[in-house]
Amino acid sequence: MEIHQICKILKETRREKKITLKEASQLTKLAPLIIKKIEEADNLESISQFYLKGFLKIYATFLGRKDLIGEIENCFLEKPSSPLKKTIKKEPPKIKRIEELSRLWPSSKKVKNIVLLVLIGVGGLFSLFFFLRPKPEKAPPSVVKEISSAPKVISKKKLAKPFVNLLTKGKVFIEVKTDGKLVFSGILLAGNKENWQAKEKIEIKISNPSLVVLELSGELIPTSNLKKPTSYIVDSSGFKVKE
Repeated sequence: MEIHQICKILKETRREKKITLKEASQLTKLAPLIIKKIEEADNLESISQFYLKGFLKIYATFLGRKDLIGEIENCFLEKPSSPLKKTIKKEPPKIKRIEELSRLWPSSKKVKNIVLLVLIGVGGLFSLFFFLRPKPEKAPPSVVKEISSAPKVISKKKLAKPFVNLLTKGKVFIEVKTDGKLVFSGILLAGNKENWQAKEKIEIKISNPSLVVLELSGELIPTSNLKKPTSYIVDSSGFKVKE
């Protein structure tokens, strides 16, 4: 028996016994709106199925229709999740995405094998290129240290006593040592002219070599292409730069 048939029987029974909705509500403790919904089988989906079954059993017992209790139980047992509303099972989003991706994979076994062979071939070529590519030779650490620390000879002009003239073309930091003694450390502005002389060695540090003109006994020393900051050494063997 369907729910709406049970509801119709309950409504007819109440009318036969000449019981008003108000009286039925007072005696069963069910709200008049609930009783009306049950009798009219109206929008029963809005009531929790657990409570609906209980309301129906209470109302049937009150009206003396215990013979309907079994029918009510059977009705709910047939559709335990929802006797009045069909449940639509939704597929999990992840499973749906996997199925969509699987459709993109070729269905033919022959095509699958070809695709796999191509992928394996591409991977093999990449690995071969990676392992066979020429590796840059690295110089031993001792050699590297020697090269970086060795001063580069700029001029081999022999000097009895080291003597240097300097002209600044812009704002630059200068530090000068003569025979190991610090004689100048500071910033010079454009147009400054300075000269230093030592008995054995002059050491000059320049923050920006491109902004100075260096002269060694009348010989101009190229500085525009040197790295910065740069250290210069002038001794009896000539003029050297230590980058």
